[in-house]
Amino acid sequence: MKIRPCCEAFENLMSYAGEKGMAIVPRVRDGHRQFYIQARPFERSSVATLSAIDPTTITNKWQVLEAASGQIAPFVTVLTLPLKCCPSCGNILQFIIDNDIEAFDETAKDTAYLWRE
Repeated sequence: MKIRPCCEAFENLMSYAGEKGMAIVPRVRDGHRQFYIQARPFERSSVATLSAIDPTTITNKWQVLEAASGQIAPFVTVLTLPLKCCPSCGNILQFIIDNDIEAFDETAKDTAYLWRE
């Protein structure tokens, strides 16, 4: 089963889930269904090795990247924002969700791994 997209751009963005760049990802959380747009600086499958640093020495909550030189730099692996409307055609996304809840839930289940960052 597949979510019926409102436009070709929406369909393309859904196919990029987990890849570098922007993608649209569905999520069901506490019974609430929502589409989100995710932006990634690199593919999820090739995330740079995170250093294991004592959290008491870090003053922020961001993950950190350790270069070969040993220098530490904070970075964000994914930016996620909720969507109300299609970023391309402006269609209200709740209509897509309500049109086929079963397809939405199945797609959200298939992409659930993207929320375990």
